[in-house]
Amino acid sequence: MIAYGICIGSDERYDRYARPGLALSASPNALVLEARSQVSIFPAYNSFLDTVTSSPCLEALVLLHDDVELRDPVFEQRVRSALTDSQAGILGAIGACGVQNLAWWEGEGHGRCVDTNGVIDFGGMPCDVDSVDGLLLVLSPWAVRNLRFDENTFHGFHGYDADICFQARAAGHRVRVIETELFHHTKGGFGNVKAFRSADVAFRRKWFGPEYRVRTDAAKIGRLMLWRHRWRRWMLCVPGMIRPKTTGTLAQGKLPVPTLSRPTRHCWAARLQAKQAGR
Repeated sequence: MIAYGICIGSDERYDRYARPGLALSASPNALVLEARSQVSIFPAYNSFLDTVTSSPCLEALVLLHDDVELRDPVFEQRVRSALTDSQAGILGAIGACGVQNLAWWEGEGHGRCVDTNGVIDFGGMPCDVDSVDGLLLVLSPWAVRNLRFDENTFHGFHGYDADICFQARAAGHRVRVIETELFHHTKGGFGNVKAFRSADVAFRRKWFGPEYRVRTDAAKIGRLMLWRHRWRRWMLCVPGMIRPKTTGTLAQGKLPVPTLSRPTRHCWAARLQAKQAGR
């Protein structure tokens, strides 16, 4: 049995895209698990794993977005063929090698899919990769029994795919892209950019060393706060420091002579300006 799990954000999208795809590509008696009104994909997907983990006839668990339309009548045959390898942990349609952050496409891409922006074809499949995109995740029975989406480190809808792939590889199993046909009806972009960046920092801290990332983040924050402090001090001085009162014009080669207001005479910038003006 190949089971399917879908975290549904919109019933309209699900009925228009994912459901027809399942009717074409899934077997008639396939188990389809659904989760709605979720604030995070991590517990939703874990609930799917918990539901099927004890099933003795489980062949795979397919996790889909509600805007992914499977267009492959032999999809399940492809999955079964790829999972004959006992070391295969996770399968996907598109992914990359050399992944160092959640932007997997910055690595060496492999696989193929079609979305609303056109065809994304890296080629080179089937092959092993570091991570696959979460639009399609196929978990082997081993992965269902031994892996879980990290609810403690992540929250929301970013990072679940790369993290579960890295978990599989850390346990000695393979992550692979396979050839299949699907259409991703995406609106594009990251969605919540702030949430994506937060998940990216958490992912790099978890898998590439927390000490390095903490030092880097602290240095960036320190520089930002320093420049913010300098800017605020400068802006406090400017309004009362200079009142353009001139005895000539720039055309005559003369600069404006500043007049200082009394409240700014205690400002270090104002005192410096007064000294330079010979007051």
